Amino acid sequence: RGVTLRLLAAAGPPEDRRRLVNEAVAVLRECGDRLGLAQALADLGDVHRAAGEDGKADVTLRQARHMARLCGVETLVTGVPAAPAAVEVTGELSDAELRVAELAAHGLTNRQIAGKLYITVSTVEQHLTRVYRKLAVGRRTDLAQILLTGIVDSA
Repeated sequence: RGVTLRLLAAAGPPEDRRRLVNEAVAVLRECGDRLGLAQALADLGDVHRAAGEDGKADVTLRQARHMARLCGVETLVTGVPAAPAAVEVTGELSDAELRVAELAAHGLTNRQIAGKLYITVSTVEQHLTRVYRKLAVGRRTDLAQILLTGIVDSA
């Protein structure tokens, strides 16, 4: 289904492309098809770039490159520099945002994160909102995938 959605996005009208590619990414991520996901993320990066959303495009294309590397495919994504994405993406997050994001990625609830860091639940929510925006993710599971697969290196 994810591959079909990618093809529909490529062949269909431009106004449907973003929706179809986003749906393809979600389906491929859910079913665990890493190579298909890499290709769909590359398509999504192109959609962002065409819309003038260069920051989102760069992050999405880095994710695509990382997924492609996990599959042993180096040449799939050509729209991003070969520099390590971990340093660049980490630089986009403040120290506080990174701490909160890492705890969220490891499965802690907002309340648990607040207790562990001695901050309010509202502060945790604000940090996560900014993290989601900066890393162009929409869900905690997406955040976990980015942080836990090594795209963002907190070291």
